[in-house]
Amino acid sequence: MFVSRYQFLTALLAGSVFVSGGLFSQGSLATQIPPASSSQTIQAENSPAKNAPTSTETVIKTSAPVTPIHITLLHVNDVYQLSPSGNPKLGGLARLATLVKAAKKENPNTLFVFSGDTISPSLESHVFRGKQMIDLWNQLGVSVAVLGNHEFDYGNDVLKQRLSESKFPWIAANVLDKKTGTPIEGISAYVIKDLAGIKLGFLGLLTVDTQDSSHPSPNVRFADPVETTDKALPEIKKAGADLVIGLTHLSMSDDQRVARLHPMQIALILGGHEHTLLQSVAGGTPILKMDSDAAKMSQVDLYIDPQAHTLEHIDWKVIPVDSTVVEDPDIAANVAHYEDQLTRSMGDIVGSTAVPLDAAQHKVRTQETVLGNFLADSLRKIGKTDIALLNSGGIRSNTQYPAGQLTLKDVISWLPFENRVVRSSLTGRAIKAALENGVSGIQDDNEPGSFPVVSGLKFTYDARSPIGQRVTQVSVNDSPLQADKTYSLTTTDYLIQGKDGYVMLKRPFHIIPGTDSELIARLIKKEKTISPVLDGRIKRLTE
Repeated sequence: MFVSRYQFLTALLAGSVFVSGGLFSQGSLATQIPPASSSQTIQAENSPAKNAPTSTETVIKTSAPVTPIHITLLHVNDVYQLSPSGNPKLGGLARLATLVKAAKKENPNTLFVFSGDTISPSLESHVFRGKQMIDLWNQLGVSVAVLGNHEFDYGNDVLKQRLSESKFPWIAANVLDKKTGTPIEGISAYVIKDLAGIKLGFLGLLTVDTQDSSHPSPNVRFADPVETTDKALPEIKKAGADLVIGLTHLSMSDDQRVARLHPMQIALILGGHEHTLLQSVAGGTPILKMDSDAAKMSQVDLYIDPQAHTLEHIDWKVIPVDSTVVEDPDIAANVAHYEDQLTRSMGDIVGSTAVPLDAAQHKVRTQETVLGNFLADSLRKIGKTDIALLNSGGIRSNTQYPAGQLTLKDVISWLPFENRVVRSSLTGRAIKAALENGVSGIQDDNEPGSFPVVSGLKFTYDARSPIGQRVTQVSVNDSPLQADKTYSLTTTDYLIQGKDGYVMLKRPFHIIPGTDSELIARLIKKEKTISPVLDGRIKRLTE
């Protein structure tokens, strides 16, 4: 589609347009009207010359068309898995490599950029601590990457090691050392890439929620992205950037805020964090985010005036990374190398399941699931408490498991964070507040990691109601929740510290020896065969 600036952008400068699910899976945005390549010059001749017309005639001369410089940007975000995942199997770095190589062959002026979250979490990272991802990204030829919140999951020492192994720059202007006030070691605020004489300045921004959602060093401060952009834009332009590209790992609302408060100053924002295909325009800036695990790749084509170094127009498309894409053999061989190591170390059978188990992200993070019920029920059984509460973002793999044998590899793929299981107690009032927090992120096609996974209680909520007033009914062990009554709780050390918005859970606790995955594997071995079911413990009102 083609959308002129006057038809589309003028009405947007005061606000934002938000699109999810791929309505604009292909698009074009004109930034100059008319394009330089179609310009014409009308010149009146005032004096006669050889072969010139009479003074009463006008000559129309057409200037030679100026061919714009074509730069291609390829973009993915939130990639944790080496191989295709989900149902159908999408993504996979070997497929992605084929698309990247094809695009670079078609246009040598191509950059492959990554919008954060890769070091953790995954089954592979449980063993290799993200080393496998950096190895593969080096092989794929990433041009620049922004930090994601999960880059801090294993602490700053592991992050420093992964940064030192990277053959591409990492950026994040708002991730600061508290002592120096500058970006942390190994990170730049921005980077400038020169292609065909055009300088693209990439500005990195990371969500401030990283402070609570991961494990950064106490010496790290996450500054507000808007304030950071205020300071960074003049620096980037002074350094010679012709165009500024935002490479971000923010919520869509923060991306929109950054763009809206800097109208027409950022040519494009390539983001991540939501794990969902999202497209928007704010302040005249297109914002694109892809699905997680490279299920889709965005290709953005910039057409730039070679003389003025201004952006003429942008075209973009969303490319599925599916079974129609042939795997690159070199990348496939490296992926197999890592997966073979996992199979040898984690292939032990721990038991079996009599029913299929679905870890699909879009289900686990929005509704009751058989796998979620099993995990919550298991932890409540281990903790011997009234209720258990997990955050759905702690359940990973995004894969379907058929009825049959379960291996240690399967269990760790569900729970790769190595969380500790803890026992505590809380009032019914705090339980209600926790559930309200858990459903507060449910909106549109969002898949919030804070969505609650529960055992021992049932609740009903209405996502159409205001945040904080969505939970309409709660019962514990089939009795109505009593606000002042104290209930025993099993949860994780992650949530008991108030992470993911669960500040109402912060309280003293007792640690049960072993990680969550170790305890679950031990329980499956004891029970031999599991048969979890859906029982209506989470209900969403829609009418």
